[in-house]
Amino acid sequence: MDNNPGFKLSFICILIVGAILALTMGEFTYGLDLKGGSTLTYSLDITEKEQDDPGKDVVSDTIKVLQKRLEKLNRSGVVDIGFVPVGNDQIMVQLPGMDKQDADTIKKVLTDLGVLEWKLLANPTEFAQRQVDIDAENAKRAQMEEEAATLEQIGKRGPRYIGPTEKGIGWYYVSKGQQKDQGVDGYFCLLDEDSSVGGDQIDGVYLDYDRSSMPGVGFQLRASGAGRMRALTEKNKGRQMAIILNGEVHTAPTIEGTISDRGIITGGLQGFGREELSELIATLRSGSLEIKPRLESEYQIGPTLGEEAIQRGFTAILTGFVLVIIFMLLIYRLAGLVAVIALITNLLFIMGWLSFSRGTLTLPGLAGILLTVGMAVDASILIFERIREEREKGKTLIQSFQNGFQLATVTILDANITTFLTALCLWFIGTGPIKGFATTLMVGIVCTLLTGVFAARIIFTLLLQKGIYKEFSAVKLFKNPNIDFLKFSRIAFIASVIAITLGLVVFVTYEDKADLDFSGGTLVRINCKAPLNSKDVRERIGAKYEDSIVYPLGDSAGPGQYSQFELRAKIFEDAAQAEFSDSVRALFKDDLVPDGMTVNRLSDDIALLDDKAKDYPGGFHFLLNTRDATSREIVEKSLSDAGSEKYNVIGDRQGESTHFEAWVGTLGPTVDEAGLRVAVRSGLEKQGVVLSNPFPKTDFISPKAVEELTRKAILAILASLVLILLYILFRFHDIRFGYSAVAALVHDVVFTMGMVALFDMLGIVDAKLNLPIIAAFLTIIGYSLNDTIVIFDRIREKLKKTRLPLREIVNLSINETLARTIFTSVTTFLVVFCLFILNKGQRSVLEGLAFALMLGIVAGTYSTIYVASSMVVFLRSRGRSNDGSNENTPAATPAKKKQVPAAQA
Repeated sequence: MDNNPGFKLSFICILIVGAILALTMGEFTYGLDLKGGSTLTYSLDITEKEQDDPGKDVVSDTIKVLQKRLEKLNRSGVVDIGFVPVGNDQIMVQLPGMDKQDADTIKKVLTDLGVLEWKLLANPTEFAQRQVDIDAENAKRAQMEEEAATLEQIGKRGPRYIGPTEKGIGWYYVSKGQQKDQGVDGYFCLLDEDSSVGGDQIDGVYLDYDRSSMPGVGFQLRASGAGRMRALTEKNKGRQMAIILNGEVHTAPTIEGTISDRGIITGGLQGFGREELSELIATLRSGSLEIKPRLESEYQIGPTLGEEAIQRGFTAILTGFVLVIIFMLLIYRLAGLVAVIALITNLLFIMGWLSFSRGTLTLPGLAGILLTVGMAVDASILIFERIREEREKGKTLIQSFQNGFQLATVTILDANITTFLTALCLWFIGTGPIKGFATTLMVGIVCTLLTGVFAARIIFTLLLQKGIYKEFSAVKLFKNPNIDFLKFSRIAFIASVIAITLGLVVFVTYEDKADLDFSGGTLVRINCKAPLNSKDVRERIGAKYEDSIVYPLGDSAGPGQYSQFELRAKIFEDAAQAEFSDSVRALFKDDLVPDGMTVNRLSDDIALLDDKAKDYPGGFHFLLNTRDATSREIVEKSLSDAGSEKYNVIGDRQGESTHFEAWVGTLGPTVDEAGLRVAVRSGLEKQGVVLSNPFPKTDFISPKAVEELTRKAILAILASLVLILLYILFRFHDIRFGYSAVAALVHDVVFTMGMVALFDMLGIVDAKLNLPIIAAFLTIIGYSLNDTIVIFDRIREKLKKTRLPLREIVNLSINETLARTIFTSVTTFLVVFCLFILNKGQRSVLEGLAFALMLGIVAGTYSTIYVASSMVVFLRSRGRSNDGSNENTPAATPAKKKQVPAAQA
């Protein structure tokens, strides 16, 4: 069968060792839907002029500005904030491990345009002219600063003026990062309007060079700003002018000449260092950002939900995998064992690749792995059924294996390439977790070809050469199937029309068919201390939001009694979304579980601290609430893991508690509150401590985001259909095969879409139309096409070998592949069914995705026979075949009925 099988097996073994090393040395990167966190998507209103400017990348520049703004908030570096450009006008901000409170802080920082100003520094002459005593003002400033060192003010240095503002002079602190370089804490600046220029006049900031070829920061002003800057700098040469962002001085360069519409900020004789230069450019840009990011969507999920999703996902994969193993061993015995080995290797390669490439594993990604299991089994079944056929034709064992692999490989390639094309469309057009689904599916297809075809062939070659494998033995599902499938074409056509019409009517008329992805609005999930009546919850929220919808979650504690609810309202503005969350908190204040963690920074002044906090000046005060009773020692260990060497933890009762108060020393001079919250939360989770969370999930989608997602979904489906049509035309050289295949795919998607809406309306499943459902539709296209290609390949093969009428050729092809069709459908259905059962009732996106895939498997199996195959007969019978014979005669002339030859399956 194969030359040098030992060498090829060695190659596979090397890959296996590499995958194992990748798994042991690397680690998985879980998506935010698995490990918890928030995802914010912002859009930018970019003008056509800015889009056409080749030297201007607005999205990239905006990301740099936003990163600069978050530096102060994340000086500790423990918060891994990611910025991902999406298309030409959107930015995705990923906040792993952050809860809603953290995400709200980040949102405020990101959307605040900031205030940038140029102001002249006050000199002694001006102090004297305005009758200001510098020493007295410095003393007053020091006293006011000491009095301002309260719990709320400490660490929040500006903007605030300390000085004789009524006389046109104000005090500005130097930013913390610049204090050491400038050698001062702050400057007195002139507040007069003619002594300053606003950063809103900036038209551009860029790297430039001075007369000595030293690097500097160039800037360009608008016409209105140029006039003011010219007047200011012309009469103040030699004086210092402060660049102030959000009330803090970042630099105070000397005015060397008149500045008009363009200028340069130089670094003096020494020039700017690279980091200093980048810092200043970012400072100017962050204050001059004209395009305010507009929040289009927000997804937030708590770590607990993510952990539960991981458990359900991997349990589904393991359960489905075990069922497939049992099935393959029962049906194909020793050959099935080889298929199982190939399948295990397949999964090993996929997980090894994810670990090595640091790929992100998401919930849809887990579904992609599960689907790969079904597709890999399909490849093995195709090969084994071909081997069975060859053996029953009287071929030798080795010849049967050689022919079986050769004939099946063509079909496997066709089926997997078409599925790969649909996944590729999804990858290019989709975003976030959907890309993860597409990526996992594409990698799975490559690994399936490598293990299910290449590696399996090598193993069988060695077994045959060594005399270990002596006879192909497998359970035969049908002895000699001889079913006239096409006889029922008319009945099937009527049934399809009725089902599709019913589904479309439901889909069009059912108003609540779409999830937030395609309806927009705001969603909040709440955790309650004790079960509430769902009717009472609806009345409470409905009194303020008439169009709100309430979904009870989890197991019922009695008639209508639940401890978790999802509340959804048609709210499309960011501010209104925040108001909705606040309203929910107010309406259910006494019923919600407490917040998991609240953090306050302690004053540096011991005199302002109470007795319990006196040993921790400048540190932090924590309130911790855990879901389950936890020992104080575990909390202390968690704080230690977060980096704290000094802390005091008190529980609300002896032994294990669910409420703790803690005083913690600082983790370092640059630690910020948001970073510390994430660090401590991570330390607690490592010890198995789950924090209480009243809002484990919040989502927000704007109308613009809905419009964009809808456009991308339609584009993805249409693109996949066009690619499939072109590929089938290339492989079969007959556009009628392409039309027939696409007709079956449209049938499957429309049928599934309607049935999903119907079952959701009846309350049988939670299957709202969302991005994962769109991913399911595209996967159905790939799966259904896989099944169709298998029969089309057999029809094409027989058209070359026999002169039988087309109708009999199609019936014969369906009968010969019937066992493979049923086996593949059963195994694939089993693995997807496991995913569905383990997510049923969890309001997880995987419930709808799995349900849609189950419907698609049934519809795809049906449409292969009664749509695609029937349509091939219909189209080809009304024209001339490739060999010139008239195909209309056998289809239209009901001659004496011929016996359909016995199938070899």
